[in-house]
Amino acid sequence: MLPKNGYFYAYNRRHSSGNRHTSVFSVTRVSPFFYSRCAIKWFKHIVGSLHDPDIRMLIRKYGIEGYGFYFALIEMMCQEFDVENPGIVTFEISHLAECFRYKRATLLERTEFVANNFQKKRLTIEECTDTHITLNSYKLKGLADNWTERLLRSGSVVAPSQEVEVEVEEETKKKCIKKKFLERVFLKPEEHEKLIADYGEETITEFIRRLDEWIGIKNPGYKDHYLVIRKWLRKDGVLPQGEVCPTCKQPCKQTDKVCEHCGRKLK
Repeated sequence: MLPKNGYFYAYNRRHSSGNRHTSVFSVTRVSPFFYSRCAIKWFKHIVGSLHDPDIRMLIRKYGIEGYGFYFALIEMMCQEFDVENPGIVTFEISHLAECFRYKRATLLERTEFVANNFQKKRLTIEECTDTHITLNSYKLKGLADNWTERLLRSGSVVAPSQEVEVEVEEETKKKCIKKKFLERVFLKPEEHEKLIADYGEETITEFIRRLDEWIGIKNPGYKDHYLVIRKWLRKDGVLPQGEVCPTCKQPCKQTDKVCEHCGRKLK
């Protein structure tokens, strides 16, 4: 799929039979608004689906082609997903048959097999006429991307042009920005809180000061200051709060590689 002159060009490959095996590519110009109409841009594919009892039954019946048929059908339903009727999609039978390169009878037989034999009833046939078939996948809304989930919760539709901005904004919020300590030390808030919980605020403040000075002098290019502080704490024999000396069994706090109670050297 290549963008050109404001449009996307879909290259569809089909094979012709005969003495020679040839491939013919037909080119279809598709407006970018076609993709904007798709409510679900991606769906959550469960790891281990290959070993699901229903999927295994489908593979035993049709081989790995059955696996591809089912998930390709789900993908097409995602492209036509409607937040007002989540999971219910009506297709032209001729369109589906063309997409799968199946005869009408083959397409309907495989769709009916999925609808009638899947124990979890992930896909059902709501209606089937001479020209159209209506499918319902009630689990589809639970596999939708974050943007579609928000639409389902709010009941409102965001303009397609705003979709990318919304997704990017959400991903940005997920990224935890590091906080600056002194001049050169950067830690995530949860990392700083974890260090204080383990070693106490006084100790961590001192090690942050030491790291800040060391970076200012040597500029070592450390990428993760949290791991550096952890390494220095272990190297200096500073035990986490609540740990005990192996000799006197007394809780140890900040040390200089020596137990403050019995004087034993700590590793």
